[in-house]
Amino acid sequence: MSDRPVRLRVLMPNRVVVDKAYDFVRFGTLEGDIGVLAGHETYSAVLNDGVVYGHVGNAVEDRYTYLGGIVNVENDCVSILSPIADTPEKIFETIEQVNGERKDVEESEKLSKLEMHRVETALRRYLVHVDVSSYSIIRGNADKSDE
Repeated sequence: MSDRPVRLRVLMPNRVVVDKAYDFVRFGTLEGDIGVLAGHETYSAVLNDGVVYGHVGNAVEDRYTYLGGIVNVENDCVSILSPIADTPEKIFETIEQVNGERKDVEESEKLSKLEMHRVETALRRYLVHVDVSSYSIIRGNADKSDE
């Protein structure tokens, strides 16, 4: 490994996910996997959905998930620009949160359907009541005329 570090910057449009130095950085592009040490040539590519690994020594110290984007390697710096990026744990938390919100919406829609059913049932009862009332009024008049 090189004595100089490679700076990894993972950026989203609204925030910086990470800005940290590593001995070695690797990630996947549409062209294949790339490993970057200090002194790497200038390089740009389109990214697949994937994970960027920050190595210290021979061990992976950190991982960051990204969903598409572009990468630029220049002056011992790897810059990943992605619309969605974070640690895998936070990505999973976000997915779970979205799934929870989706379930809440589905539950509220079920309640709305149930409420609509209740209203329809009440309307039917009212119509039956009106129908029965009008029948008894007519029937009541008929009974009186028979007398």
